[in-house]
Order: sequence, then structure tokens, then C-alpha cells
Amino acid sequence: MSPLHIANPGLYLDRTVQDWHRTSLPEDATAIDLDLMGACACCYESLYLIESATHWQKPVGILRSLAVRATVPALLVVHDTTSVLGARLLEPKRKQYPDSAAVKDVLLAIRRHHMFKVHRGVS
Repeated sequence: MSPLHIANPGLYLDRTVQDWHRTSLPEDATAIDLDLMGACACCYESLYLIESATHWQKPVGILRSLAVRATVPALLVVHDTTSVLGARLLEPKRKQYPDSAAVKDVLLAIRRHHMFKVHRGVS
């Protein structure tokens, strides 16, 4: 199945679990919803974590902590209602990416690095 194919379009934006968590657990039961986790199509290993936002000031401490524990890069990807505007790499080092082309390049570089390191370049 193509990664562009949404298997359940009706459920794609469903927030049942997020809303349940927010209303059923105590106020101090902090949580975030991870927006995207890149994975390898060969071995299904996690490659990177992405939190999306419409502003650069979104809190990212929890995402950064998870990336450190998972030993994968984490990015805050900033967008408007129609396109990616840029990103900030949070882990393993901090770096700014000024536009969607630069964000695409870094994600592809992470994938290429994984393919070379784990699969010896096989795609």
C-alpha cells in the first residue's frame, strides 16, 4: 500500500482518544499527540519524529525527550493551512530549515543514512 494512501479517510482526523484522555484523566496527566513518525519501508524501524505547528513557539520539550530516548531525530515542522514553511531540528542538534525544500532534504538525508547504515544502501 502506498504511504500516500489513507486507509480510513473517515477516521483520519478522529480525536476520540485525545478527547477521552483530556476529559477522563486528571488535569496533571500531561500528554501530546505525536503528529508523524517516519519509518523505514524495509525494516519498519522508526527514523524520525515530527510535531507540526502553525507557529515557531510551540512547546517541544516532551518531543525532544522522546527523541533522545528513542535515539531518533525530532523536528518541529511549521506550516500554514496549505504548505510547509520550514522546520527546526530539535535533536540530535539544533538547526533551522528555512523552507519546505530544506525540510524535504533533511528527511531524505535521514532516510538515506539509515538505508546505508542498516541496509547497506539497498532500497
